[in-house]
Amino acid sequence: MKPIKHLLFPSLLMIMLFLSCQSKAETVKEDNCQLLAIDNNTQLQRYQIAECFFEKEDYSAALPYYEQLANEGYAKAENSLGFYYQFGVSGKGIDYPKAMSLYKSAANKGVSDAMVGYGGFFLRGDGVKKNYKTALFWFEKAAKLNDPNGLYSLGVMYQNGLGVAKKDMKKARFFWKQAADLGDKLALFMLTNAK
Repeated sequence: MKPIKHLLFPSLLMIMLFLSCQSKAETVKEDNCQLLAIDNNTQLQRYQIAECFFEKEDYSAALPYYEQLANEGYAKAENSLGFYYQFGVSGKGIDYPKAMSLYKSAANKGVSDAMVGYGGFFLRGDGVKKNYKTALFWFEKAAKLNDPNGLYSLGVMYQNGLGVAKKDMKKARFFWKQAADLGDKLALFMLTNAK
């Protein structure tokens, strides 16, 4: 099935997804993460510190902030920590049930990136039985929030007839166009190359 060949590389796709989602995070204007750590009283401030370390690819330094915030129920940190467990970042080890639990919690709190991450488990069948209807449900929720990855994922579902009544390239292109308009490069690629 050539049209979904790119789905056979979920690690690369999910990493691209997570990194593209970073542009939605609250931006950190400080160049030095340690300076941010001086004043870390609020959850948002601690999240910005974690994001600063993450953007500098110092994943181990970001981890304790994400863990503490996730334990406090901070949704964006739950999403980020879900990524750590999904891909085994910083010695966490791959733990799909833990990643799914974190993504689901964040998704239920309105984090669109987590909706896409959670739905992706059901699309690929990572640690859970494939369920295209459930994947579609979460991608639709993310798309309603104008999440480019949710929109892109809906396009893939319609392109391949997964969780929908039938394949529908017109709908696939519709969703990819919306995602591309929001800056999603993979959706733009699919618009120009999908048959």
